[in-house]
Amino acid sequence: MRVEEFVSQGHAEPVKGAIHGLAAIVCGLMFAYNTTAWLFRREPHLAINALVYGSAILYEGVQTHRHVAARIRAGRNETRP
Repeated sequence: MRVEEFVSQGHAEPVKGAIHGLAAIVCGLMFAYNTTAWLFRREPHLAINALVYGSAILYEGVQTHRHVAARIRAGRNETRP
């Protein structure tokens, strides 16, 4: 599979969804770390990091949903006569 084919819409959607899901998990861990560190140390950069990672969780969640929904739509279109 070529890169151009992989990144095209409708191709390898489960893989792309899994990658975004994994990114959301990593962002969740970073959010948890920075939030906990901020609660103990109250350093401003930790609060900013927590906000950035919290936003990244939302973004990655939307991207994961988009790829999963594309796969579901593709499955429905394949079963129609």
